[in-house]
Amino acid sequence: MLKNFRRWVFLTATIWVSFLVVSSAQEGWPPEPPQEPPPPEKREQLRRDIENMRIWKMTQYLELSTEQSTKFFPIFNDFQKKREKLEEERGEMMRQLAEFVESEGKHEAEIRKLMSGLVKNRQKMVDLVDEFRREAGRVLSLKQQAKLVLFEEHFKREIRGMIEDIRMRKGFHEDIRMQKRFHQGLPSPPDVPTERR
Repeated sequence: MLKNFRRWVFLTATIWVSFLVVSSAQEGWPPEPPQEPPPPEKREQLRRDIENMRIWKMTQYLELSTEQSTKFFPIFNDFQKKREKLEEERGEMMRQLAEFVESEGKHEAEIRKLMSGLVKNRQKMVDLVDEFRREAGRVLSLKQQAKLVLFEEHFKREIRGMIEDIRMRKGFHEDIRMQKRFHQGLPSPPDVPTERR
């Protein structure tokens, strides 16, 4: 089953890379790297696509019956929403903590409050995962529960790998653009002067 999953991920990554190459060719090679993050609607669409892919692959990997799927996915979706909310809260607290740490004034009370909030947030996350496992255990067999843990780990790793590939590809485009600029006789970006001893 893992071999099928890896094949599927490889195929998906190949399709994405092909899509990037074709779209790059249509827009003029090499494309300029984006100056701004994608708009919220594109990020939301990508998030939905990833979630749909996750559900589809999870159904296959766990070998869920129709009856199990109708019971399991509402539990899973509820868990995902609560987890995302806790992750957003944690991200906001981390952002505020970084601001207080880097600011000039003394903010000991605020820092203590944020540190305490982070500990509570982590405990809420642990409690949420425990609750999800109990609820999922009423629908899934023990083997399916174990496969779910493995699937989540593999899925996260594969998504991280795809993101890393895209980042490396952007770096590759930057290198090609610099080479073209050199060969077309356009001025290259200035070299950074090195200090002489």
